[in-house]
Amino acid sequence: IANQNVGLQVQRQAERIKVGRADRGPDVIDDRDLAVHLATAVHAGAERFITNNRRDFPQTIREIDIVYPSDLPDPVAG
Repeated sequence: IANQNVGLQVQRQAERIKVGRADRGPDVIDDRDLAVHLATAVHAGAERFITNNRRDFPQTIREIDIVYPSDLPDPVAG
């Protein structure tokens, strides 16, 4: 029952998150899948979501900090 409850919470969070390209419309399954990725991270308490997908995950998303790998500090440079 706990897993079902978590799944429902993530689904509701995903419905509130706006991701994807506006020109594809709100009912495109890919956009819902993208929102579930973010909703799962938000539900798990993640502070940031790291992705190379700039097209579908703009930094204007409010629910979580969207970070692109190119914006991270270079680990070699220290």
